[in-house]
This record gives sequence, structure tokens and C-alpha cells, in this order.
Amino acid sequence: MHECFHEEDDTRIVIHIVDAISKGYGRIFLCTVDTDVLVILLGHFAGLRALCTDLKLYVAFGVGTNF
Repeated sequence: MHECFHEEDDTRIVIHIVDAISKGYGRIFLCTVDTDVLVILLGHFAGLRALCTDLKLYVAFGVGTNF
């Protein structure tokens, strides 16, 4: 991945996913405790799916007993 100067961590995750897709990964597992990340991924899912039509994006949400 090229050096990235994107400051916002929540949206930077999408950049990492695009990089993974470009390297041939079609199944991606993401674990987060932040609802912003989930909303951002929902907003970008159609674009990510256009890059990889058989994309499987798994999102685990929560922590500890609230998983």
C-alpha cells in the first residue's frame, strides 16, 4: 500500500479494504466497537462490491460480553 496521509481513522479503514481487494482478497473480516465505522462501510459497500463482485465483508461489532 502506498503511503497514506488520510487523517480520519474511521474512513481510513475503507482505504485498507480497497488495498486488500486490489491484492486479490475477497473475504475480509473487520472487528470494531465504533458505530461510525459500520455506517461508513454501509455507505461504501456498493463501491467496494463494484471492485470485487464476490466480496464477503464480515463485520464483528462490540467487545467483551457485548460482542
